[in-house]
Amino acid sequence: HSGAWRFGAAGWLSPAAWCRHLLALAADTADSPDAIRFIGNQPVAAIRRLPAEPAAAGTTPAPASSSALSDADAGRSQAPGQLWHALNDKGQTIASAPVLVLANAAGATELLAQVPDLHAALPPLQPVRGQTTVITLDQLTPAQRASLHLPSLPISGLGYAIHLDADHLLVGATSQPGDLDPTLRLSDQHVNLRRAAALGIFGDACRHEPPPWVMDLPLSGRVGWRMTTPERLPVIGPPVDTRAVDQARATGRARLDAPRLLPRCHDESGGVYLCTGLGSRGISSAALAGELLAATSTGAPLPGDGDLMQAIDVGKYGD
Repeated sequence: HSGAWRFGAAGWLSPAAWCRHLLALAADTADSPDAIRFIGNQPVAAIRRLPAEPAAAGTTPAPASSSALSDADAGRSQAPGQLWHALNDKGQTIASAPVLVLANAAGATELLAQVPDLHAALPPLQPVRGQTTVITLDQLTPAQRASLHLPSLPISGLGYAIHLDADHLLVGATSQPGDLDPTLRLSDQHVNLRRAAALGIFGDACRHEPPPWVMDLPLSGRVGWRMTTPERLPVIGPPVDTRAVDQARATGRARLDAPRLLPRCHDESGGVYLCTGLGSRGISSAALAGELLAATSTGAPLPGDGDLMQAIDVGKYGD
């Protein structure tokens, strides 16, 4: 049998519980001038740029982005005095702001593509379907349960197994690029069970095939999608304004030989930003993505070295 690496400081977390924790942190800022307000159960059907109401006396403009604006920005797509609006299916505004961040996987590019007179270069994204399987342990006979080798720590190989609690074992997950089927498939449950067997969950004698009684169990699980890019890296930042690129190229007045020099769908008054393509490492890369978005939209220093920032810059798909 092959060996394994043990990461003593590693662990696992529930994505839903982690999101609830972050929302609770945001709620703690309710009395702050920088308060974050969460609006749930409000599907966004469209986004639009609309004229803003006149600014109240004493207000300050939004800070400039830290991505330097070159002289190619003659064709900026964010007109001064406009706000981005998230609209429901009745055309009513859910929320509005000078800066819009789209962090909704494939929905991000779908919403951008529908904006009139916006010429954003969209990254190539592919949804990858994944299905997990949950074995409910209290439905097993004493002999069946005793035959299991339940892991005391999460284990991973070609698949993974996590002993969630006293009565549930999670195993997974399938990976099917371009598959949009939302149904829980029995064939995929069996794939996950075979991967659990290879990890030794059913004992050494069943490493190649789970015992027959496992394949007949009523199983639960869920289906989800990872959004991936060709490089398997997230893409973050303001997309390139292709019309402004064409205008700059026609005049020959601006350098366009690096992503950082390409005009973007933003300016000193705001703009639109993407955060997508996080793939199967969304939880671990989301923190960096959030810091990068905050930096590029406020003018703060970037949170990483130049090579890393270029690797995940959505501008690499702009020319």
